[in-house]
Amino acid sequence: MKHLLHKRPIPILLTVVLLGMIPLMFFSAHALFGDRSGELYTITWLVDGVAYEDDYASGELPEPPAGIVADFADEQYVYTFDYWLCEDDGERGIKPVTQSTTYSAVFKVKETRKYTVTWCNWDGSVLNVDEVEYGKIPEYMHEEPIKPSENQIAYVCEVRLVSDADDGTGQSDLYRRFFRGNGRRLARD
Repeated sequence: MKHLLHKRPIPILLTVVLLGMIPLMFFSAHALFGDRSGELYTITWLVDGVAYEDDYASGELPEPPAGIVADFADEQYVYTFDYWLCEDDGERGIKPVTQSTTYSAVFKVKETRKYTVTWCNWDGSVLNVDEVEYGKIPEYMHEEPIKPSENQIAYVCEVRLVSDADDGTGQSDLYRRFFRGNGRRLARD
């Protein structure tokens, strides 16, 4: 009988001790790792070098602040927003919050900018106005202007760039038609 009593109480005792440790194990894990359900994480939104920050609870799907992304332009292109890039993993798109994270706005080229080219005659009158894409050399494709002869000298037309300063309106190039005497006298009638 002594032998039987010795074998039975050990599994029962071990079961009671192990089951009794579950709350202790849960308490220890909770103490070690903390309760993260109410913890806030900082999400940083980077747009053209400007940072915007918001705090979100774990598991929330963050949303960028309204109006922080908009089309913009440089001298050559107009850009439009394309997607958010997660800096932590290099993937596109916004994910539920698990840690503090930075998202960068990625833009794509929407169109090549066009500039107004004003073609002026020798006397300052406007001959034509054209829209020319950035980087293209404008061509005068209109009727050739005429300058009346003076002192019996015929004039030949040539084009020169007289101003390429951008005044902020997109009207940056001013080409003027100049006439030079060709050195020949007109025949008298």
